[in-house]
Amino acid sequence: MREVARRRSLQLRLLGAFVGVAAVAVAAFAALTLWVGRGDVQQLVDRQHQTALVSTSQALSDAYRAAGGWGAADIRPARAVALSSGAVLQVQDTTGATVAVPGRGMGADMGGGMALTTATGPLRTMRVVVDGRTVGTASLPFRTSSLPPAEQQLRDALSRTVIWGSAIALAVARAIQHHPAVLL
Repeated sequence: MREVARRRSLQLRLLGAFVGVAAVAVAAFAALTLWVGRGDVQQLVDRQHQTALVSTSQALSDAYRAAGGWGAADIRPARAVALSSGAVLQVQDTTGATVAVPGRGMGADMGGGMALTTATGPLRTMRVVVDGRTVGTASLPFRTSSLPPAEQQLRDALSRTVIWGSAIALAVARAIQHHPAVLL
């Protein structure tokens, strides 16, 4: 009888150790998944920002080329690209002067300047090149450093999945610890 009790005690201790190790492994896997997932999402955002900058710069080059200069350039397409990516378009000519054409892509007459929306996120800058010659600089300060809505949803879905998976694993581990006879 004493031998059976000792064997049963050893089984319970081993079971507890295995359950504990499994719970730690699930927690480590969950943390690693979140860490890697957030990095992947940030890389996606960085690629989208760079794509928006290149597209905006190309649209500015086309506008400059079509108008023969900044004075008559219709930069509305470039502004639309920037806005659709969550950025504010800032354009400077080669002298560093802000490019603004009243009623032509920047809204109503702003006294020769461009109304800048406060941007707290990352700033991306690229030269505007026409026929191999730099004619200005396009800057896209993104409105916030937070993720765009689609990436927020992806990150949140990943987080929820990891949290629910960890909670279920923990619940199963606790159930096994409290009711070891189910496995023995």
